[in-house]
Amino acid sequence: MNDLHKSSRKPVTIAIGMLGDDAILVAADSQSTRDNVKSTKAFKLDTVLMADAEILIAQAGHVDNASMVLQSLARKAKGTSLSCDDTFAKLIQDALFEVRSEMRRQHFNCSSEELDEHMYKEELSCHILAAHYFNGLPYIYHGNLVSGTAPKVAGGRNPEQYYATAGTGRDLASYLLDEYSKPGMSFNPAFATLIYTIGEVKKHDTYCSGLTRLGFIGSDNAAGLLQQEIVNDVAFQIEKFNELTREERNQKMFTMFDEVAKKVPLKYPPK
Repeated sequence: MNDLHKSSRKPVTIAIGMLGDDAILVAADSQSTRDNVKSTKAFKLDTVLMADAEILIAQAGHVDNASMVLQSLARKAKGTSLSCDDTFAKLIQDALFEVRSEMRRQHFNCSSEELDEHMYKEELSCHILAAHYFNGLPYIYHGNLVSGTAPKVAGGRNPEQYYATAGTGRDLASYLLDEYSKPGMSFNPAFATLIYTIGEVKKHDTYCSGLTRLGFIGSDNAAGLLQQEIVNDVAFQIEKFNELTREERNQKMFTMFDEVAKKVPLKYPPK
């Protein structure tokens, strides 16, 4: 069988979840793809209702397949209580299995490996970030249609990571969050950091575009969306600051490069 990663195209869009000091924040761009047609008006933040909790969801990847996963999740979550920290993660895995099974049936009962190869080749994969609290602790799980799994990627009793990224812009987003964020940020600087990060990803990744959307969920598992006007205004102010300080920042970097290079006893061309 061919190396799937070598033959694959990139999954589209970007989604981020981050643990704040009193809420989990989730952000996404608004680009989607359907039948190789890109749209920049998608709304990829959603909530799934359980019997005793709301689950905040962000999606990245193929819009139709992500929608099928969310529809399956909504059916499975209805009337189900959040009885354990991984209750919803197990529902995600069940929903992924259901969608994968239907896709295999539609492709003449192909094998799982054949389906994986087809999804990579045709950009059919999707990712789900799910955020909620359990016993006062925040959790983010990452569902992947190709792997069919939904591991915990942030939060819990001994969190090794305080944020999670998904989609084609995940590497750049992770780099920026490592540089400009920290664990336990309060709500306002946390959401501004996410807006900045999504904005920078959109500049450098053509698979990511459109408005930035931002949602949040508190320890009572009640989810909300930040007003789009606020998100847009913060994004504008951040970009305005970027433009005003770009020349100064660049000049400082150029000066530093020159000073560091002078300390090296080397001339070009070397003799």
